[in-house]
Amino acid sequence: MIPILDELLKIGNKFIPDKNSQVEFEKKILEANQEIIKSNKPLLDKVIPITFPLCVWTLVIYSFVQLVVGLYSLREKGTWLEIPFPKEVSQLAFVFACGLVGKWNIKEIFTGKKGDKWC
Repeated sequence: MIPILDELLKIGNKFIPDKNSQVEFEKKILEANQEIIKSNKPLLDKVIPITFPLCVWTLVIYSFVQLVVGLYSLREKGTWLEIPFPKEVSQLAFVFACGLVGKWNIKEIFTGKKGDKWC
């Protein structure tokens, strides 16, 4: 769900006291979300074929560079040198994963079904 619609749902549930009205409000929000997804489908069809190979190649190149630098430093200094993983790449991978399986499924992986955070 789009973050603005998510926030709208939270605000609406605070101010609408009747449960039937809340359910009706949620249905309207979900319908709006579906309309937005349908209108953005052509854009997603163009972005996904570019984003996925970009993520894969970035991770492959990063792994190769990490191996080369680690082996070189091990040979020269006797210690394995680690390169910190770029935060932007992990965020890009997270955004792509959310696009594939949905924000709620990803959130459930990191927080668990009961809301217990494990990472």
